[in-house]
Amino acid sequence: MLISLKNIHKSYTIGSGSYLALKGVNLQIEKSEFVAIMGPSGSGKSTMLHILGCLDTPSEGTYHLNGKNVGTLNDNELSTIRNSQIGFVFQSFNLLPKFSVLDNTMLPFLYSDVPKNERKKRAVESLEKVGLGSKLDNKPNQLSGGQIQRVAIARSLVMKPNIILADEPTGNLDTKTGDEVMDIFSRIHSEEKATIIVITHEPEIAEYTDRTIMLKDGLIVNDTKSA
Repeated sequence: MLISLKNIHKSYTIGSGSYLALKGVNLQIEKSEFVAIMGPSGSGKSTMLHILGCLDTPSEGTYHLNGKNVGTLNDNELSTIRNSQIGFVFQSFNLLPKFSVLDNTMLPFLYSDVPKNERKKRAVESLEKVGLGSKLDNKPNQLSGGQIQRVAIARSLVMKPNIILADEPTGNLDTKTGDEVMDIFSRIHSEEKATIIVITHEPEIAEYTDRTIMLKDGLIVNDTKSA
């Protein structure tokens, strides 16, 4: 089992009170699954993403990733997992405007032991996979929104992660461009056998995946696999 969440609670302190974002979530995700996590605003989607991505820790419950209890790991071990096992794709792209497409794609190598002569090769390969092999020297302001998101996807691939977490990856894109981005995720899932988890509020985006998990008020209310 790649991911196993057991009785996950997450509360936040707000002023003198507290807010319970997740209320006892149980979830298992196998290697190579393509999953959508859906739900309205305030349902717990972002909190779930942060916990799955080892960006935050639960207030209660256990998270096992690849057989390891994430709750027992220190900050350095969590950082290593985030950099080597998880690729992140965000709605806001998070590219550095003064860096070229190639240099943006190579950013995850700053905190890795991948040999320098291997880094450019991997980055170019990742950019070619998303159709940007001819844009290596371009800056982000010379690209369309869809191309910028493709760079973010390429960057998520360079460390050859077990998991790709995509947070509303089409949220800033028009429908046609969003469909093109999801086609890339589908191809990566098929060719790389990657585990891809997409956070979205759009049913049309969830249709690209093999499994849809619905969150409401901090709980899983539906978990459906495609026929």
